[in-house]
Amino acid sequence: MKKILFSTLICLFAWFQAQASDSNEMIVISTDNSQTAYVISNIEKITFNSGVMTVHSTNADSNHDLLTTRKIVFSLVDTSDKNANKESSNIKVYPNPVVSTIYINGIPENEALSIYSIKGEKFAVNKNPYEGTTSINVSNLPTGIYILQIGTQSVKFTKK
Repeated sequence: MKKILFSTLICLFAWFQAQASDSNEMIVISTDNSQTAYVISNIEKITFNSGVMTVHSTNADSNHDLLTTRKIVFSLVDTSDKNANKESSNIKVYPNPVVSTIYINGIPENEALSIYSIKGEKFAVNKNPYEGTTSINVSNLPTGIYILQIGTQSVKFTKK
C-alpha cells in the first residue's frame, strides 16, 4: 500500500511540477485538521523514510508523520485574471492569516464577494455596496485555506 501511495504521489508531483506556476499547491491535512500548504514550484523533492514524509522546499524542510496525515491535496488555484483592469489589481486583503475579521481594500462599487473552501464549497456571499474597504467576519469558518472571489479576481487566505 505504501508503495502505491508513494508511486502515486511521485507521479502527481511530477505532473504538477510540469504544470507549475506560483498558484499550484500541495496541502497536507493532518488527522487533527491542521493544514500545511506548499507552493508546488517551491518544492524541490519529497522523501519518505520510516513512515515520515519530508517535503524539501526552497523555504525549509517539513516533516509529516504518515500515520497522522489524513489527506494530501493537490490544488490548481488560478489566481490570475489576464483580463483584469488596473482597478481590480489594487485589491488588498489583510490580515493573512486571519483569525476573525478579514479586511478588503480597493473593491469596486457593487462588486460581489464570495468565500470558497479549497474544496470549492461556498461559505459566504456579500455584495459590497460602496467602493473602498469592507470587512467580513470569518470567525465561524473552520481553520483552513480559503479563496476570496472578488468579482473576477481570486485571493487565497488562511483562516487560523
